[in-house]
Amino acid sequence: HFTWYEAEYDTALKGQKYSQYNVILEKSCILYNIGALLTELASDKVNKDYKASLNCLLNAVACFEYLSENFLNSPSLDLRADNTKFLAELCHAQAQELFLLKLINGPDPIKQASLVSKLSYAAASFYETCHGFFEDEDEEVRDYGDVKWRPLVTCKMFFFKAVTAYYYAVALEQQNKHGESLAFLNLAGDYLGLS
Repeated sequence: HFTWYEAEYDTALKGQKYSQYNVILEKSCILYNIGALLTELASDKVNKDYKASLNCLLNAVACFEYLSENFLNSPSLDLRADNTKFLAELCHAQAQELFLLKLINGPDPIKQASLVSKLSYAAASFYETCHGFFEDEDEEVRDYGDVKWRPLVTCKMFFFKAVTAYYYAVALEQQNKHGESLAFLNLAGDYLGLS
């Protein structure tokens, strides 16, 4: 028998376990643990080795995507397809954010405003996909995970929409399109709730 204990995001799930005589459950649990471990490694390495951290996050994406596509009827809440799909999207969003922040914190992001805007748009889109999991009433993700995830995902979605609008405004300013630039600056303020 193989026994899986639920991740303790929710105190109601504390100590909840599933035990089966099934190698497929064991394989899926090991993949979940590898994905979770990779996210922890990415967190530990983010300040020391950016590329290693990014690589860990992308490998975690692969683990969680594989789980979401191949293990559809798991008894565990952690291993359900919609939850592992959400975790894959979340890791992908974090990887995109890390890549974007490296560029923004680089020597002169203003010179690459158009590229920063596009990369920020991708990050906002990934976080918007994650936000959609919380809003969809058919998905079980609404009640899954740490209670901090939902507000953080929502905040990052709006933040990166604002960053997208700001850097697009900078790119338009560089092209002497001042009116459009001003409109995107106002849009950035709207996303941040400054209006």
